[in-house]
Amino acid sequence: MDLKKLQLSVFNFNNNNFDILDNEEENKALYNILLENKIIKINKQGRIKKLINRKIFVGSLLIKKRFGFVLGEEDLYIHNTNGYFENDIVVSIISEKKFGNSVEGIILDYLVRGEKKLLVEVIKNKNLLIMNEQWKGYTISLLKKTDIEKFEQHQIIQVQVKNVKNKTLKVEYLDIITDRNDPDMQMQLVLAT
Repeated sequence: MDLKKLQLSVFNFNNNNFDILDNEEENKALYNILLENKIIKINKQGRIKKLINRKIFVGSLLIKKRFGFVLGEEDLYIHNTNGYFENDIVVSIISEKKFGNSVEGIILDYLVRGEKKLLVEVIKNKNLLIMNEQWKGYTISLLKKTDIEKFEQHQIIQVQVKNVKNKTLKVEYLDIITDRNDPDMQMQLVLAT
């Protein structure tokens, strides 16, 4: 995905320099997010009409402990980053709220998922328990359900998050790291992370 091209499209959108739907892949994904969030509508002739006249942003997400920033032409403060990862390329819109001197935004959705690997522990009944504090309130669902047969209770495995929706992380199994009872567990966890 060409971030510079997307940011040019967003610049044109924000300055009302758009008219006909652009069929390039980057812009299709952007328009779909704007359509789903009722920011725009497209008529039968393919013309775009803004339904909400607020500035949108596309950029890379930088996450601090409880907040974040969308980094682009301008940086946009994001109060709620739940469900998003560091380095996700996201589409956001300016909020009606202000945060001090910063402009606050709301993330509409991601365009490209940043690489995110997590360590999880296999617990009773082969459920998966997230070890990272940031994701404690989330449940995990393996994309390939049969992978669960490979694990034993208390093994620590590494997964890659592919999607986040409704407090559920859809993950792909990558590797078995160690067993919870392994005396070298801490060292193996450090190496894995």
